[in-house]
Amino acid sequence: MPTSRSSSAVAPVVPVARWHVLGARAFLGVTLVVLVAGAVSDGRLDTAPRVVLAVLAVAAATFAVWALLRGLGRDGSERSVMLWPVAVVALMTVLNVVSPLTAHELPGLFTLAFLFVGLTQRPGTVWWCLLPALPPYLWILQISVDVSLVRIPVILAIWVLVAEVPARLLDMVRAQSEALSQLARTDPLTGLANRSRLDATLAALGPGDAVALLDLDHFKRFNDTHGHPAGDALLRDFAACLVTGTRRTDVVFRFGGEEFLLVLVGASLPDASALVEELASRWRTARAGETFSAGVVSAGGPDPVGAADALLYRAKREGRDRVVAEDGTDPGAAEASLPQGAGS
Repeated sequence: MPTSRSSSAVAPVVPVARWHVLGARAFLGVTLVVLVAGAVSDGRLDTAPRVVLAVLAVAAATFAVWALLRGLGRDGSERSVMLWPVAVVALMTVLNVVSPLTAHELPGLFTLAFLFVGLTQRPGTVWWCLLPALPPYLWILQISVDVSLVRIPVILAIWVLVAEVPARLLDMVRAQSEALSQLARTDPLTGLANRSRLDATLAALGPGDAVALLDLDHFKRFNDTHGHPAGDALLRDFAACLVTGTRRTDVVFRFGGEEFLLVLVGASLPDASALVEELASRWRTARAGETFSAGVVSAGGPDPVGAADALLYRAKREGRDRVVAEDGTDPGAAEASLPQGAGS
């Protein structure tokens, strides 16, 4: 099935910038938990200042890196959000240096870090996070060899589950959201763009662009003679002809019924008229006996679609199977002028 040439990346469920804000808030919450835990679990007056300084140093370094990423314009990628779980692991490592007792009481922060990875990253990301996180985790807990043989597989399984399950669920949500969005933007019969985003596309055009409105000649008569399935097949074939005969920068819309709209980006009026004439020739070759009429205008006017529709009507009135450009001339003589009669 033909498709219009419009690319759209799958948008994240939550924007990356929002995840940075949530990550910053969560990290501040983690620092507060660490400070409270340091005061409660250790209780040594000589250790408390070191815990505070260590936490503040890691927090300052983390927010400095975030500011640097923003300054360089690198904070828009999903990978940049990994700053926050990495900062949690770094915080726990530094904390183990200044207050091992406090760090030993907070191994669950590693699991929360992996949960954040699962919420913000694509499926599979967790696998390359396991190896960097495991050594500081074992160092903090001071697990013996015989215990580690049992505990390591368990903790790795927990980390994978808390990261991979939400990552896969959110990936499914992204895919379903994109499928619904694509369905809303696409004509189901031809696969072309529908009119839902036409206004936004036209608003971006200027005098250096062109618009063409095409209408299959005598389509109603064809439909009545051959049946609706054959009519649908004809529309699909015409859509395919338009997509293969236009440039990658152009957008093909199904405007309604047997009418199709071409947005020809960067095409002068003569170039646009020549392209539509070439499409007419292609269509006559692809479907013997089938033709279309078209109106071509520059996109610089206040209502290019209305202007193209007026020229299309003129092409129909003058005998069909022709392309009428904005200056009111027929840029190419029709190879077989059809008599005016019933049908479109």
